[in-house]
Amino acid sequence: MRKIIFIEGTPGVGKTTYINQLISQKKASFQWVSSDDVIPENTVRKAIREGKSLTIDEARSIYREKSYFDYCCEHLKIWENFCINNQAGQDDIIIDAGLIQAPLYELIGLYLLSSEQILSHLQKIVDMVKNYFMPELIYIKTPYPDQCIRKAIENQQERRVQWVKGLCVWLEVAPYPMKKGYSRLQGIEQFVIDRASVDIYLIDNLVIDKKIYSRDCV
Repeated sequence: MRKIIFIEGTPGVGKTTYINQLISQKKASFQWVSSDDVIPENTVRKAIREGKSLTIDEARSIYREKSYFDYCCEHLKIWENFCINNQAGQDDIIIDAGLIQAPLYELIGLYLLSSEQILSHLQKIVDMVKNYFMPELIYIKTPYPDQCIRKAIENQQERRVQWVKGLCVWLEVAPYPMKKGYSRLQGIEQFVIDRASVDIYLIDNLVIDKKIYSRDCV
């Protein structure tokens, strides 16, 4: 069986940098897959990233139109189709932020799932992937998730302006950040801190081969 290597960590922690280093050090060919190529991007953030104008009411209506049951079925089917369509070939596959980061905006932000419920959901994904590949999780851990995302935004402001704008709108339409009162750049940092605590629970409890690397500096 070929490997699927999930590279995970909170935003700005250095996942892309690590992937580049992994590819150069291994001196082997990998199929590098972005989370956007596996998990369809959240409709609201995609519209903002593409420069479309949405009122808050329009964004909320779009964002909340799918039940968790429908989302769960769709998520599993997407991963099954990905595995089937990529089963042929010899190169190992690297998935950038597709297992944990991409779905957490919905699982936490929209459906308000607990850490235990999120674990159950993601374990189903992992168990399904095991039918086709040998999955491995590489997690980059930091004690400073808020500082990492802040520095990433500051260093790449021009490239990330639409991404940041989309996240700021998301803070205004998703139930979780709305309940918390999160907004603007500070709200992004606060959500990333919350997400980091969920990540720790998932890393401790997901049944998957895993390696953890620490990034102690920002």
